[in-house]
Amino acid sequence: MMKRFLWILVMVLWCNISFADDPNDCPGISQSAIQALMKKEYSAALKFAEESRNKENVACADFILGNLYFEGWGVEKNQIKGLNFYKQAAEKGHDIAQKFLGAAYFKGIGTDKNHALAEKWFKILAEKDNVNGQTYLGYIYAMGDGVNQNLIESYMWFYIVSKKHPEPARSEMKKIENDMSAADVASAIKKANEWLGSR
Repeated sequence: MMKRFLWILVMVLWCNISFADDPNDCPGISQSAIQALMKKEYSAALKFAEESRNKENVACADFILGNLYFEGWGVEKNQIKGLNFYKQAAEKGHDIAQKFLGAAYFKGIGTDKNHALAEKWFKILAEKDNVNGQTYLGYIYAMGDGVNQNLIESYMWFYIVSKKHPEPARSEMKKIENDMSAADVASAIKKANEWLGSR
């Protein structure tokens, strides 16, 4: 059941990564690029994104170029080139690009599977108090699929998520509790509260 739910989660994340959450997050020339992208005016999006990247060097321009090349919108499809642009955007702190890389590496979408890199990008998101990253880490550590299983870490992240989104976080916590000692649960809650208190 957990593996099936995780696969659904991956698909939900994947479906949400092709467009920016808020066009206003893109400054300067890249604002014109994201507007063109959302209107499916791909040639204009490419022009503005390349201009923004050369003059402004902002993460949003890299993210838009990643979209265009990865999907083959207005350019010859090149997923390796697209993934490279996404990576550059992610390294500049672009949340959606980081989410993309986490999902791409975890499921091997456009690249080889690499669960260590998936964990890396979702952990970066999680530490920024991003619910997607926190939820994904909860499942990754619970499953131990490609990373060391760590139920304390899993419970901790689900506990943190539950403070904003009680479900399905609390349901997942109850499932994990069946394989944890009372001391481990207490340790996870302590870690979670320390993390929350540091924010």
